[in-house]
Amino acid sequence: MEAVEELASFANAIAAGEIVVVPLEHSYAFACDAFNQSAVARMHEIRGAAIGTAAQVLISSSDTLAGVAHFVPDDMAKLAKRFWPGELTLQVAPNIFLNWDLGDAGSLGEFAVRVPKSDFALALVTKTGPLAIASLAGAGQPALREIASNLAPEISHIFDAGVLPAGEASTVVRLRVIGTDSGLEVLRVGAITLEQLREVLPEISEATL
Repeated sequence: MEAVEELASFANAIAAGEIVVVPLEHSYAFACDAFNQSAVARMHEIRGAAIGTAAQVLISSSDTLAGVAHFVPDDMAKLAKRFWPGELTLQVAPNIFLNWDLGDAGSLGEFAVRVPKSDFALALVTKTGPLAIASLAGAGQPALREIASNLAPEISHIFDAGVLPAGEASTVVRLRVIGTDSGLEVLRVGAITLEQLREVLPEISEATL
């Protein structure tokens, strides 16, 4: 199948409420329409995720962030502009006008969002709009760098890019107090180092647990 046709086929599957498998930078993930609550619920069910688990969200560019987030301070926008597409995950409060349920029934009050660097995932989310994603690995299992052989039979759209390169998880940044201009903190240092973040925001620090 030609690349353009394959992308269209995956986008059509997403629009029809199906769950697909796509490669990210260092692991494979399930993906579905972030606004299709039944598809998101089924994705969690396939993974065996605990009730209340929230999916992560992929968007196509930093320009989309203001549309899905309740509050995006200038410092967060600077990080998004510098590191997206890429392995920076932002924890934000959802826009109050969004009609979605990422699996937590909105109980967490925040969600994880980023723009992927993987070519196919980025092309797909650009075509479909926000995607809910979850690791192809079962809940609590290490991320998978190659396609699992025991996928649910309903998963008919799988983009197999072979064995993905090893790499660290994304770096996670959040507001100290979600929804307010309270400054940023690093929840998890991963592929993007604290030093790289401080090149943009010298005052950013790691969260204290």
